[in-house]
Amino acid sequence: MSHTHLSERERYVIGLYRQQQRSIRWIAQELGRSPSTISRELRRNNCENGMYDAEHAQSCALDRQQERSSRAWKLTEAMRREIDKRLRRGDSPDIIAGRCRREGVEMVSGEWIYQLIYRDRASGGDLWRCLLSKRRRRRKRTRGGDERGQLRDRVMIGERPPEVDIRGRPGDWEGDSIVGRGNQTRLVSIVERQSRYIRLTRPADRLAETTAEVMIAALGGEVVKTLTVDNGKEFARHQRIAGELRAVVYFAEPYSSWQRGSNEHVNGMVRRYFPKGTSAAADRRSALRR
Repeated sequence: MSHTHLSERERYVIGLYRQQQRSIRWIAQELGRSPSTISRELRRNNCENGMYDAEHAQSCALDRQQERSSRAWKLTEAMRREIDKRLRRGDSPDIIAGRCRREGVEMVSGEWIYQLIYRDRASGGDLWRCLLSKRRRRRKRTRGGDERGQLRDRVMIGERPPEVDIRGRPGDWEGDSIVGRGNQTRLVSIVERQSRYIRLTRPADRLAETTAEVMIAALGGEVVKTLTVDNGKEFARHQRIAGELRAVVYFAEPYSSWQRGSNEHVNGMVRRYFPKGTSAAADRRSALRR
């Protein structure tokens, strides 16, 4: 699929199809685009009344493009020093951008900081070592075959309602487990897509029944409409989870963690306190003191 920006013609096509009440996935297939591209377009460029107007959307897109162009010249030396300081103390680019915005400190976006890091790497710098993943460059997203055993009666993400994609309502959650040292301990992380509200819990063992129990307990008092999880065997009791929470449990495609982007971001944050090789049981206090 194309990764170029949406054209004005495509926006008028989207507007026409939305008037016809076509689904996001249907529009994406007709335009040869990713469903996430269409959902992001609707989320960013809808009018105040929640309707999509192609002319309004094109105007918003052009305004953002001009803002991005002008922002490139706003990367001051003070910003560079602030970025360097915060990166080296362990903050991610997104955290730096978000905290600076909250603190009233002028700063470029998280994406600009990523671009700065990779340009620094190309010129021989070491800022990339401050990233959690410590990759020299971004890893391409690829799809591979599922080499693990299949869970029974899964409902795949392709059947998930398009409303979930645009984060337009509360109650849509993503979940995964974070494996500790020697695959002996786990943390279960759950995040609500619209609010980014996070729940972390630690099951007593790796059994699917135990994982189901802690997830039901963690979400029992929350609004839960959907839950999207990984294909790990710990989610084998997904039907019990769905029944207890009165929700629908969906599974992401194998090796497509980007389909649970909010949850993957949370897992990366948690890994700062529980690095790989850390036991979530024995090292919990020492990890949280960092």
